Amino acid sequence: ASTSIADCACEPGYYASSSPAFIESANASCELCPVGSLCNATGLTIATLPLKPGYWRKTNATKNLRPCHGGSDDSACVGGNGTLCKEWTTGPYCMVCNVTDGSRYFSSNSQACLPCKVRAATRCH
Repeated sequence: ASTSIADCACEPGYYASSSPAFIESANASCELCPVGSLCNATGLTIATLPLKPGYWRKTNATKNLRPCHGGSDDSACVGGNGTLCKEWTTGPYCMVCNVTDGSRYFSSNSQACLPCKVRAATRCH
């Protein structure tokens, strides 16, 4: 019943799968929210799609939501909205250290970037 396409928005449980500029066109479409998302608001887009804690995605332009490895309690991946990774981690599933000086390494046992004890030319221990 809207008089303008700009007044149209996807209902809770759905999101607009296109960029905001495309949403305002007549070709806009709403898609069912994927598993791992929190779609309880009206007007969500792929860019604003909120994630449940423990879920991760590469960018805010993808609907490919993945569960964090090991769950949010024992993983470097926190998921959800805001900061997706625990301190010192970044990258896919937060399994990369966010420093490039070789002062830390990612420990899969502790799911964290730990400080190096001994620094070698290519890798620390």
